[in-house]
Amino acid sequence: MKELTCLIKYSPVSKVRATTVCILWCAVMVALLVAIMPVLHIKYFLFNFALWLIGGLVFVYVPYSVVSAYTEGGLLIVNSDGITFPPGLCGLGNRLSLRWKDLKLVDYNQNNRCLKLQTKSRTTHTISTKKIAQPEAEQLLFAMEVWNPKLIWTQAAADYKDETQNAKLGTDDIFTRSWETELKRRYAVTTFAPHQPGKKLQSGRLNILKQLAFGGFSAIYLAEDENRQRVVVKELVPNAQNGAGQSKAIEMFDREAKLLSRINNPQIARVLDSFVENNRHYLVLEFIDGENLRELVSRKGPLSEELVVFYAKQMLNILEYLHRMEPPVVHRDFTPDNLIVTVSGTLHLVDFGAANAFVSASTGTLVGKQSYMPIEQVRGKAEPRSDLYALGCTLAFLLTGKDPEPLTTVEVTSAKTALKEVIKKLTALEVSDRYASTVDAQLALPAKSSKDF
Repeated sequence: MKELTCLIKYSPVSKVRATTVCILWCAVMVALLVAIMPVLHIKYFLFNFALWLIGGLVFVYVPYSVVSAYTEGGLLIVNSDGITFPPGLCGLGNRLSLRWKDLKLVDYNQNNRCLKLQTKSRTTHTISTKKIAQPEAEQLLFAMEVWNPKLIWTQAAADYKDETQNAKLGTDDIFTRSWETELKRRYAVTTFAPHQPGKKLQSGRLNILKQLAFGGFSAIYLAEDENRQRVVVKELVPNAQNGAGQSKAIEMFDREAKLLSRINNPQIARVLDSFVENNRHYLVLEFIDGENLRELVSRKGPLSEELVVFYAKQMLNILEYLHRMEPPVVHRDFTPDNLIVTVSGTLHLVDFGAANAFVSASTGTLVGKQSYMPIEQVRGKAEPRSDLYALGCTLAFLLTGKDPEPLTTVEVTSAKTALKEVIKKLTALEVSDRYASTVDAQLALPAKSSKDF
């Protein structure tokens, strides 16, 4: 489980400049080496080896760092802590972090097209809006509003913010709207006081490190247990809600605890403990270190078909485990936001707040994100093949970088025939037209896949 993060592409150097720096660097180093070699009179093996080692750093590491600054290093990382800037010195420097609590004022220079962020200590940080796509610039401005409500906006900055937000009106920018909705949902004003970092629970056995998300009458924290292992703590404060809502919230919270306690799968976040303290309900969950698939696509762009097939096979294995439980478990929120990928490429499913044990004739509660919900789920009658529909929509998102049109059969025209047909069948509007099970879907997937990314 991971806090909501916005990854904004922001190249500190252009591709031409990065290439030019690499060529000039190599030319200068070669000339210098040729000039000093006759003078050194290298006689000893160790000195010779050291010289070649230094040469490797000079000729390989420095150009690599410059190119990395253009390709992967150029990211503004925006989350509840603040803004982390790309590394300076063409990728050789460290990343600079600006915390929200230190940020005082934001200004905008129309001529240079850059945002100027002034801290309480009067230090100024500049972000060139020429290097940011408009949807991502809008996300950055929206994050500033949500995470630093006391921020002072100059008239020029306020005008730029209004212009950027109004520019997308009438457009079909699904990703930006989805990100805004999630941000508002997870960071809405609470009706209780969330714990601050340093708060101890369970007689000091749990130490709250930071708030990950909160809203209404619940909160999620990153914490450390008595063995200094990181865990995720979900909190429910029933006193903050009225009678009917309070009972329903406790029921869903307890249901998640009981459901997760039955699950034993390495690719599904485990429940480690549950307890009640000071009339607040807590669930301690396994911490999954990685990024969710939405963050991955935001950082890398649409994924290759081979990588999507690699992830699809893992998703189907996870769903097969859930659907084979007795009774079957329907997740009902199988989306890119709830699938975390680790550095090894392994997927993990998190967030079972919407999951329920399937009863064939029952009518459930409407949950899940609209772009990933089939018609029967909207009607409150989710079943195992509802998760297959969500899986198909998730695969489409990975290939295109956009959330699918709600309540439609998804066709990814850019995909090859085999994968395109699998997604089309997974997202069929009629339940009977989809694959009968995860096994059938597995057999239909293309054989070739790759975990290289």
